[in-house]
Amino acid sequence: MKRRMLATLEGKPTDRIPWVPRLDLWYRANQRAGTLPDRYRRATLMEMVDDLGWGYHGVVPDFQDLRSPEDDVHRALGTFSLHRMPVHTVFEGIDYRVTKTGDRTTVEYRTPVGTLTTVTVYDERMRAAGITISHVERYAFQGPEDYAPLEYLFRHARAVPNHDGYAAEAERIGDCGFVVAYVHAAASPMHFLQRDVMPVEAFFLELHDRPDAVRGLAEAVRGYWQEMLAIAVACPAEVFLLGANYDSAIQYPRFFAEHIVPALAQFAEVLHKQGKYLLTHTDGENRGLLEHYVASRIDIADSVCPAPMTRLTIGEVREAFGGRITIMGGIPSVALVKDSMTDVQFEQYLDDFFSQIGRGDHLILGVSDTTPPAAEFSRLMACRGVRARALGRTANIEDQGGDRRAIPLPEATKGHASEPPCRIESSKVPRPRRVGAPCRASARGTPPLGGRGPGDPPLARRRAARPVGRGLSRAPSLVRQSSPPEFPDQRKKRRVRRGLRVLLAVARFPGRNPSLRPGRRGGNPRGGPAGRRAAVSHVLHCRVGQASERKRSGANLPCGPPNQEGTPLEDLRFAGPADP
Repeated sequence: MKRRMLATLEGKPTDRIPWVPRLDLWYRANQRAGTLPDRYRRATLMEMVDDLGWGYHGVVPDFQDLRSPEDDVHRALGTFSLHRMPVHTVFEGIDYRVTKTGDRTTVEYRTPVGTLTTVTVYDERMRAAGITISHVERYAFQGPEDYAPLEYLFRHARAVPNHDGYAAEAERIGDCGFVVAYVHAAASPMHFLQRDVMPVEAFFLELHDRPDAVRGLAEAVRGYWQEMLAIAVACPAEVFLLGANYDSAIQYPRFFAEHIVPALAQFAEVLHKQGKYLLTHTDGENRGLLEHYVASRIDIADSVCPAPMTRLTIGEVREAFGGRITIMGGIPSVALVKDSMTDVQFEQYLDDFFSQIGRGDHLILGVSDTTPPAAEFSRLMACRGVRARALGRTANIEDQGGDRRAIPLPEATKGHASEPPCRIESSKVPRPRRVGAPCRASARGTPPLGGRGPGDPPLARRRAARPVGRGLSRAPSLVRQSSPPEFPDQRKKRRVRRGLRVLLAVARFPGRNPSLRPGRRGGNPRGGPAGRRAAVSHVLHCRVGQASERKRSGANLPCGPPNQEGTPLEDLRFAGPADP
């Protein structure tokens, strides 16, 4: 997996897209609650991902992985001394007092020019959620009187190497993935003040009211900062992290261009001369920042989080990067939670996602920002399974035991050069067939991959029977929904979306029934179409057909009977989720 990930960074062809989800929070929370999958109840996270054939996400460290309790004391100053970090920070000649009260830690720094107080909290709710980094309840900066003691503190800060600690972690992970050298979550001294030293509101007020004082404090940090970067570069790592948690509302484009781009570009230049890569953690709203990422000369945009969690689609991000930056992540965390997406919406989202990634180059597929504790394990498997594209011209089938074989695509699909082949998971243990209607060939005549025996992967049969291409009707896939169906043929009190109401009608009347015709007004006292079949036809044509026509023509057409006798199911186009 590590070789596949490094080849992706270099833009080289790989047999499949690496699937490297961040699972640390999900694993810790479910292990604590006793809700891990049965097979992995007693397994470590490393053992689980190795058994599944997934990559190990080695970007963000465990912030409770401490050598001693003292290593977490200066967390409110934005410094950590973890086992696997290539650089540790010490404060020389500083008098400080630590007080622990339950889950709350208070640190008082006494300097010749003033006293500072910080408070952090790490409570049971955070531990139950799998979180390892403590929360800063009181920042070091509280007012203008704190500039002098803060400058004193950082002029006495020293960076010391911890390359052995990083090497031990890299050896533990082995070929399951690359372990990122976590340098700092801030990208520059000014970003460090904004992110770790001051409350964000206070930072912007101070930058407006006392810009010289803020810049003076940033200069006091710069000496320690340059020493930290120089020590980190000597670490025997392939990938280094500098900077994290950008959002265009906080690190707005002008601020990013002035205070973050130069720092990232300078560090990237040093790394590139040694054949190493720079990763930065881009998990927020990135509208307006993409061009600055390119200007920063970073190699990996980690945890890119597309719509619906942000305003950018994965296709827009890939287009802006143009193969110059590798995306790590891509699947928004809300897609893995049933409370956020139904099974039908999840299937549709993955269809749309994979239609936007093209050949899948410069993509290490994962979860953005992290897999939440409530994520469905089956959805993680689905992301890794059928839809994970390869860059070659074959569809590879690989089981969990590592046995792999290359199978040519069906002849009917070879003419569609724009459609990349897919990967299909199978298992050595035969799985039962899905309950429901058998899969049929698509409108383009593409036969299902594999046979129809009980040992064939049911997802492969179901996915192969779908029409090939972007934006085609989802109706066939929903009619073949596995048992129990998401929306059974019953009267329900709950509301459903208009698009799904149409599919209920299709499920009731499978096939092209010639009696499905546009309804004509005047057939009942309400002026709508008369009869059960006419009512179904009215929903089918008015609510979906007209929506498709509006999308194609750009016009706001009224919802009324169309001037046509019927619309074949394979010609329907869904513009997106319908309004409730």
